[in-house]
Amino acid sequence: MTREENFINIAKEIAKHPAIHNEVDWDSDLSFYVIMNDVFRSGADAEDITSVEDVKLLQTCLNKCNTSYVGLWLYACHKRNAKPSQNALAYILTTCPSVYTEFKSFPL
Repeated sequence: MTREENFINIAKEIAKHPAIHNEVDWDSDLSFYVIMNDVFRSGADAEDITSVEDVKLLQTCLNKCNTSYVGLWLYACHKRNAKPSQNALAYILTTCPSVYTEFKSFPL
């Protein structure tokens, strides 16, 4: 599959999930991503969306919490198999405690 075909397939999948329209960005390199600033460390960061399966994972993560930021962070943790920073964990505990244990299960 070409880069352009993959981009179109991902865009079609994103279109099926209105809740994530405002959460996903794309650039001129035909890449989709979500912003993850200060989740794993201080500073700017992003997590790529490279497949239709990634879009489905993102939607699943967003459905687990009423706060879109926490759903985005959960997506990034799954993709990286990594735990967020202590500051992010503290925020998660106060805003969406139902997924706190899922975040705690990721390795450092």
